[in-house]
Amino acid sequence: MRVGRIVRRHEDRREYTLQGQILSIAPDHKEANIKHERHQGFHARDDDAYKVRDEKQFESIAPGDLISATLVVVSNDAYLKDVRKVGTAPLREAPGRSIHPRLVLDSSC
Repeated sequence: MRVGRIVRRHEDRREYTLQGQILSIAPDHKEANIKHERHQGFHARDDDAYKVRDEKQFESIAPGDLISATLVVVSNDAYLKDVRKVGTAPLREAPGRSIHPRLVLDSSC
């Protein structure tokens, strides 16, 4: 009897705290444009689109809301989890911008 070796792949997973303001939310609640602070370890515009794996994360969130969330970066993917509303502020940009993700990972960190 021959027993095969089980190989488990370890994902290169990083997590960051993301704080920002919701600019717009996709109709399916799976992505939102968020104006946010810059983070060391990845380069993104100051206002970028982020997706969630569970659309309930954005269910009670609206444009103008201030949020805190965890940004999970794995391989060639990134998503938000633990999205919490922490306040509201007037929008500086008109809501309804199109959603275009532009996340570039920085492998030097």
